[in-house]
Amino acid sequence: MHSIGSRISPAEGFNCSFLDDTLLIPGSLRIGFVRPVPVAPAVVALAPRRWQRTADGGRLLVVRLRSPDALGLRVAVQVAAWPVAALLGFFDAEGTLATVFSGAELNAAHGPFRSPLIQGESALVAIGLPLEYDPAATFMALPQMSHLVRWPFDNADTGASAGNRCRLDVTCYSDWERASRATALLVYTDETGGTGVCTGTLVRDGDPMTAVAYLITAANCAPDATRAGSIEAVWFHHAAHCGSRVEASAQTVSGGAELLQTDTLADISLLRLRRPAPAGAVSPDWSARVPEPGAPLVSVHQPKARRQAIAFGTLTGLVPCDEVPLCEGDGADEAEHYQRVAWERGGTDEGSSGAGLFLESGQLVGVLSGGFVDCEGTPGPDLCGRLDLAYRAGLWRWLGRR
Repeated sequence: MHSIGSRISPAEGFNCSFLDDTLLIPGSLRIGFVRPVPVAPAVVALAPRRWQRTADGGRLLVVRLRSPDALGLRVAVQVAAWPVAALLGFFDAEGTLATVFSGAELNAAHGPFRSPLIQGESALVAIGLPLEYDPAATFMALPQMSHLVRWPFDNADTGASAGNRCRLDVTCYSDWERASRATALLVYTDETGGTGVCTGTLVRDGDPMTAVAYLITAANCAPDATRAGSIEAVWFHHAAHCGSRVEASAQTVSGGAELLQTDTLADISLLRLRRPAPAGAVSPDWSARVPEPGAPLVSVHQPKARRQAIAFGTLTGLVPCDEVPLCEGDGADEAEHYQRVAWERGGTDEGSSGAGLFLESGQLVGVLSGGFVDCEGTPGPDLCGRLDLAYRAGLWRWLGRR
């Protein structure tokens, strides 16, 4: 047996600091940019002299990474010939454990494996191996870091107290607690190393005897397996109660997701989290029918990666793909893949992309693709991909026949 433990000494490990400047990658609500790791620890030297013996009969190697002035970090890890019994742990600068992953979880990753978010400018990466395993038989590389210029849990300007009409506190609407518990903040890192945020919603599958963590979001948030594999999902990121400036106890699920299907015409992706959703999260029901014009609609979302908000509006019409900037279809399909929603109370913002669109009954009928932010005037309209079309295009294979 071997383990990494819940704490390690910050003095352990060999150092790596990022001193070069790198341009911020443009895009929709990016919160971090890439910094390549210098050559020395980019390919970690797994020499015996660097390893420590642990009390429970294993080997431990610790690497310290630092990116000056970062508000947070995500570390990219690549492995080869990684034993299933290996462990990879990520710690903050004080040596407090963020989370541990097994060799099996790392081997399942598409492209680089991304660490959870680590607050601050330093992180410790710990590798644990059984004593009988030769470190020389293992390859591990740390090709890059994502340097966060903004910590996503900064709630300084949220809520009605900030005078922001776009952000109605979801905890003030008890009828929508279930939708709130289905909604997650999604942090992703793309193939370039840039980090951004979106919103996602758990969705119920077709088998009442199972509890698969299916997550639906916009295709522009998770367009490929690499992006999906980097996702860290955060639930219960909202106020403790209506009008409170205190945060509820958010819960994070790291380890990424598998991309099951992406529908670029409707801008909808279906994912399956590699780790279970937290206790208390729920999967709402959904409808494979398009709402009638004038139908009341609701969205629960994570504007600018801050506390959950809610918006109330109506369906004003349907829009074809060729009239939607984010739609990647070729225009040959004349179906109206998007729902145009006019918000009457509240509104959406950057980071809200991928949020669920609900009927008054609480059934999911769409996914927010994009729109026009105007928190000083009249918010919206927004465009939401039609779940019914994405369902018929293939989502039924996981969500079941209806």
